[in-house]
Amino acid sequence: MTTRKPQIFIAHAANDKGRIKPIAETLLHSGYGLFIDRPEEFDWGVQFCRDNEIAFQGGTDIGPERRAAVENADAVLGCLSHNLARDPQL
Repeated sequence: MTTRKPQIFIAHAANDKGRIKPIAETLLHSGYGLFIDRPEEFDWGVQFCRDNEIAFQGGTDIGPERRAAVENADAVLGCLSHNLARDPQL
């Protein structure tokens, strides 16, 4: 029987991807699964995401998927920044 990795939802602004990537990589190496939007912007391919239990979203109507991810996450990591405060999707 395989055990599910604890899942962490990472909330961040799109403009902060460069700052978030090292945090996300540290969490992955520590044994966590992630939910993060547009992991391809981290240069993570689909297979890498599957192998590392990274759930991802895309498209324009991400609200319902994001809400479900937050509800199903074991933890939510909010990465606050000036970019996030100005994000129109919030």
